[in-house]
Amino acid sequence: MVTVIMHRQVCVCSRAENKNERSREHVCFKNRNASSGAMESDLIMEGFNENIATHNVRYLKFISYGKSSVFVKIREKVVYGTEVMKIHCTNHAVKNCGKALYKIRNETSVAVSGRKLLTAKNIKALQDIEMKVLSINAHGLVEDLKADLLNGPNHVTKDVVKIEVHTKGQWDNPRYVMERKGRLTASRFGKVCKRRINRKPHALVAQILYPKHFTNEAVNYGKVKEKVTIAQFPSARKVQIDDSEMFVDEQHPYLGASPDATNSCNLMS
Repeated sequence: MVTVIMHRQVCVCSRAENKNERSREHVCFKNRNASSGAMESDLIMEGFNENIATHNVRYLKFISYGKSSVFVKIREKVVYGTEVMKIHCTNHAVKNCGKALYKIRNETSVAVSGRKLLTAKNIKALQDIEMKVLSINAHGLVEDLKADLLNGPNHVTKDVVKIEVHTKGQWDNPRYVMERKGRLTASRFGKVCKRRINRKPHALVAQILYPKHFTNEAVNYGKVKEKVTIAQFPSARKVQIDDSEMFVDEQHPYLGASPDATNSCNLMS
């Protein structure tokens, strides 16, 4: 690591200047006259260059947001600047989203019915959903990211019908996989109920939010035979069944259920 220190104001000098006096003898640490913004970019660039000179180590990733002027200077003035890759800051993107929503809420030209939905609680929920969507689609397609972001309000306004329609096909449907993450379903509910109070929930929360792909011979057999059973069930029981989707509780959107199929009376089979 490299430490770079910049000063544009020293207390002794400033006090003397305000009193129109000559400053007393002192060791002056002032080494910059530029603005705070210019100092920030100079500091970062100096850190990049000093690190390779001192430790022969290069910083190849730079976390920033929007059209960063600092990143432009890094590309121009750092020795290996063309090799540096900019990583967009999701925290700042989510923060800007919240600011925009609060601005809409205070905009009188927007319909009152719409502004009433933008409560502080709903805006916070939308920001949480956006953070989750950005994490899930970090290495995916832009089209999927856009679709998931546009779907965010459905979780908050309890418009669960769209979620149910778009999750048909279940595991063969990428949208179903995305919607299932972070929700409590039957396969996870038992672990939550049986968790000991004195045991920290971190591992369980990680399993729910970031489930690992699990498969074995029994699981693969079940997936294959499940489709066969669903196909044969209507003729065996003389009923009509439909492909099932994910059902989301309107009052508690974090609760979900995904039966294998539904019959014509909308009863779980």
